[in-house]
Amino acid sequence: MKHKARLVLIYLFFLTSLCFSQEKNAEKAEIPHGTELCRQVREICQDSGLDFTLQPLVSSIEIFNISVFLPASTRNPDSFLANYRNNLIFILPQEEFFKKSDFYTNILKRLSAQKRNYDIIFLLSFSENYHFPGFYTLAGEKIFLQTLDQAENYTAVFLHPGEKSTKVIAGTEGLVTPSWLVKNTYDSINRNKLLPSIKSCYISFLYKQKVFDDSNLENFLSAGIPSISLHLSSQIDDSSFENLIFDFCENYNLKDTIKNDTHSIMFTAFHKSIWITEETITKEILIVIFLTFLLLSLYGFLNSNFQFIAWNKIKKIWYYPIIIYGICIFIFYTFRFLIIDLEKIGIYISTASAISSILPMIFTVQSFFFFSTLRFTPYFHRRTVDYLTLITASINLAIFSLIDISLFPIFGLEFFFAWLSTVFTLNVVHIIILVLFEIPFIPFLLQLFENTSPHLLEPVIRHSRFLAPLVFLMLIPQYLNSFRVFTGMNFYWFNQNKLQRSK
Repeated sequence: MKHKARLVLIYLFFLTSLCFSQEKNAEKAEIPHGTELCRQVREICQDSGLDFTLQPLVSSIEIFNISVFLPASTRNPDSFLANYRNNLIFILPQEEFFKKSDFYTNILKRLSAQKRNYDIIFLLSFSENYHFPGFYTLAGEKIFLQTLDQAENYTAVFLHPGEKSTKVIAGTEGLVTPSWLVKNTYDSINRNKLLPSIKSCYISFLYKQKVFDDSNLENFLSAGIPSISLHLSSQIDDSSFENLIFDFCENYNLKDTIKNDTHSIMFTAFHKSIWITEETITKEILIVIFLTFLLLSLYGFLNSNFQFIAWNKIKKIWYYPIIIYGICIFIFYTFRFLIIDLEKIGIYISTASAISSILPMIFTVQSFFFFSTLRFTPYFHRRTVDYLTLITASINLAIFSLIDISLFPIFGLEFFFAWLSTVFTLNVVHIIILVLFEIPFIPFLLQLFENTSPHLLEPVIRHSRFLAPLVFLMLIPQYLNSFRVFTGMNFYWFNQNKLQRSK
């Protein structure tokens, strides 16, 4: 009887598994494709009473985009903004609309009743990888773009619901989304708490690099239309998604669209966005330049010996940053040539493995260099390293701000920590400062690895000519500060040994 019962349970298990698999296949089969998808989406729009137009993509086959038009409720024709960015385009694949047609039709009806001074075009694009004999893959978004006559009348938002994670792509191939559109998007996301506070950050410099690949976004930005790509996690519920859309539309202000700056930085504290705009960064640069000259003048006026004391200390090891930088570059390119030679004989080393090997090697060699210096010069003056750290941090601030002013707040904070190292002499404080040096770069790294695909990031890391020299230049103040910590430890141990010998 026990054997028969087990057989019955096994039979029931396989039967239920078969039923579930058939249900899943049935769900997949329910989603139409090609001409059938377009036809059914059109019927849904008709049954819902939406005002829409069709844009045929192929003359001989019923494949088309569907544009739902939601006109403005109020508009001042005399305003100078009446014909500027007065069309907000939401772009959603037809497959996504079909999966949750009731949800999206409800959103469209609510948007049509919303009081706005601009029009909304909700494009249901044909985005399938659909091939026809003699045709390339159809790109509904690209064909729709070709019908737009004046780029200054439009703003576009690409919606990608059901993704693995929530992220905002604000540029691609060196083209960057205007800051006002990025700000509106992130503010709506943060108000609805759709991103963890620590991961919600933005640095415009990142999107000028070729680490993102979005052809549709690239096409729209190239055409002069401010555009952004919004990827939403599948874990986000319908109400949160709906609130996000309405929040975005309520805060879409035609006056903001006049601004054309693309340099900004944002970080979040307790889901509140803190934005540093291009204008603010420019003011900060001018203030820092003024205060730097003022402080140098005051130091020279109040302490006539300061310039001589500082120079007498610095001139003894002024070449240390050059040695540190040279060690980094030498080890990096030695490993790089070795990796290239190994790849020629069929041995492939991943980028992560290469970095995890190179960085410890650099740290080991640098530590050996530092300890050798302290071993042969036990009375080495610690304040010398503090001054060198401040000088190298100021050089970094100038160089990276010239590269892109959105990097100024990051290196400005590093400069501030370097200045603190000249104020305090306790070694414990310098250990804390060494940790603080990493803080300005955390938002940048989080955004880079959260929003970038590894297959796009790896070629940039492996083949970029300027990335490694700039990264090692950025790390010099941190290496010098670690040298300062070693120096403090050396003095502590040296004094302890001296006291023990005297006893």
